[in-house]
Amino acid sequence: MMNVNGCVAAFFFCLCLIVLTDKSTEGYGGRKLPRHPICVHYFLQPICILYHNPVCGSNGMTYQNECELCIYCREHHKDIKIVKDEV
Repeated sequence: MMNVNGCVAAFFFCLCLIVLTDKSTEGYGGRKLPRHPICVHYFLQPICILYHNPVCGSNGMTYQNECELCIYCREHHKDIKIVKDEV
């Protein structure tokens, strides 16, 4: 018979398995959506490299790539999440 600590541990183990295997909100590259853009790479760059990897923002706009979304957020003091990775 399992004690209370064993039941709690088993519950959290099962919960972790469910969370780690849930693909319902997964975007391109296995990242969960909606998600915040990873802007740390772009803070020192005044312009973005021209590559086409569009992302849809939570403000309803589509950006050429994640860098352009980060620059827009920085310039307009906005907190916009990526709701869809376009492929």
